Amino acid sequence: MNKLSKKDVFKYATFARNLDGQENVIRVGAINYLIDQVDEPEKVVIPQFVADWIEKEKRANSQLHSVISTSLNYSNHVENWIDWCKNNKKFTETIARAWLNGYEVVKEPKWVVKLGNSYLYEPMADVGSNGLIRLTRNKIEAYHFESKEMADIHIDKFGGEAEEVLANE
Repeated sequence: MNKLSKKDVFKYATFARNLDGQENVIRVGAINYLIDQVDEPEKVVIPQFVADWIEKEKRANSQLHSVISTSLNYSNHVENWIDWCKNNKKFTETIARAWLNGYEVVKEPKWVVKLGNSYLYEPMADVGSNGLIRLTRNKIEAYHFESKEMADIHIDKFGGEAEEVLANE
């Protein structure tokens, strides 16, 4: 059966007749079945920075129309916003749908630095003054870089190779 709109639920809902022949008893089972068939809006998929921004604006009790009009003025991730808007011609519709119907966040790849049989445990800023780096043999415990570029910076310093990490790793 195709999904029904909310309007269809009431259109198809019928009343059962009681013993006197009067239509005044609602068939709850039929209503519950029809309600289960209501089409829920599909959630859009957006990047994490857009999700963060939407949540920030909702906490601030912003209005949707002002949120959409100021989306490109969002100070953090300006380059990401511009790229996302260029690649998503209906970005205002996507923002509105995310705001109203909810959203899912794009699973963005993470990167680890593999050095032989081990992985970098912490980023360069955390390297001790003695120049020692901490390693782990457990990929899950390794430091997860947000971008391959950041992993490559560490590879330039320490050697090794960048490895993409799956969402469950």
